Amino acid sequence: MNLSPPAWATNLTRKARLISASLIFTCYALHRSAKAHQSDYQDEIFFNTSHLKNLRETAVREIPVDPTNIQTTNAPHNRVKEEPAIKILRSPNEQLRKNCQIVYIIAVEGAAHHGFQPVVEALARNQKDVATGKPYDVQYKSKEIQRALFGLFGGFKRGDMDDPKVISDTISTLCPDDGRKHVIIEDSSFPSGHADDRRTYRVKRQVEWAYLSIQEIAESETALNHPFNLSRFYETYSPYADIKFVVLHRPYLETIASHTEWDEGIEGHSNVIRGFMLLLRRFLDSNILDDRTGRKVWTLICIERIVSKTYEFDNDKVKQARKRLISHLARFLAWPRTDCPHCFDTWKDSTKDYNEVLGGETVAVLKEHMQQLEGIWPPVGNNAAWQQCSV
Repeated sequence: MNLSPPAWATNLTRKARLISASLIFTCYALHRSAKAHQSDYQDEIFFNTSHLKNLRETAVREIPVDPTNIQTTNAPHNRVKEEPAIKILRSPNEQLRKNCQIVYIIAVEGAAHHGFQPVVEALARNQKDVATGKPYDVQYKSKEIQRALFGLFGGFKRGDMDDPKVISDTISTLCPDDGRKHVIIEDSSFPSGHADDRRTYRVKRQVEWAYLSIQEIAESETALNHPFNLSRFYETYSPYADIKFVVLHRPYLETIASHTEWDEGIEGHSNVIRGFMLLLRRFLDSNILDDRTGRKVWTLICIERIVSKTYEFDNDKVKQARKRLISHLARFLAWPRTDCPHCFDTWKDSTKDYNEVLGGETVAVLKEHMQQLEGIWPPVGNNAAWQQCSV
């Protein structure tokens, strides 16, 4: 019996081999191409922004905004849906949580967060654990926290901020179980960076924000996740760390005068800043008390209450105001030492005159913007007179 395959089967086998070889070569070529363009892809901006100026037919000042119609809580319509918190890999340890504190200085751009951060850091380094007598382990601008939250330093390759392994690795690195109190300080502003920033933020600043209403900005998925999603961060990291927010407010015109060239110009920048103020206010209103401790999650610091011109350059009054603030901050953070003679050693009052920077016509427009912030920003601190900020 002849067991050789028929000619048609032999031809079919040859064709199959040719097709297979062709597919292998194609896949290899695609792989090489992807490798060659990988770095370009990582730095790619999320949106092609060349058409964005046409998003609005009117200038920012002409966008009608009714302050009575602006809600500080998420509107039921067009709301960005957030998925429920994921299950964490390991059970939280309360003792480890007590020794792990993340202090985030919340501020919009221009609210003096760069100047105030050294004050908080100096106060933290002035502390010793009452139980052990060991000084606090203080970390500022930790690459580990910036990898996890923003995706920087290769963090975007490791997974999302709320990935269980990312959370576990981040907390274990920042707060090892060594019996010490660990304090991690971060102060990246809202928003951060530029639209064409080469740093690998998971979600970058968007040019289009300058042309949206403040309500649209606060409800947009891009803004809610830039530089990271505050709600998701607090929800998924708070089981492992005592998270506190120090909220800064600086008078609005001084804030805008700090970055006049950003967001397509002054009025666009004002639009973006107000949008993030609304976004931040919604987060703060939703997170007032820590469910585990019953203590406040955030406190408000009025920058105007620590600058010399507020007290007509009376040094004694300035020192007293700053001492009062330091004492309040230490109590809020549950730190034992409430005095810190050198906390303001690096602080410098701004000498910039917003009238000179902005000009009279622009100031008039920005004052109209300020009226739209009534009931939104600044948030209410407490009943103490020194925590009542002016817009």
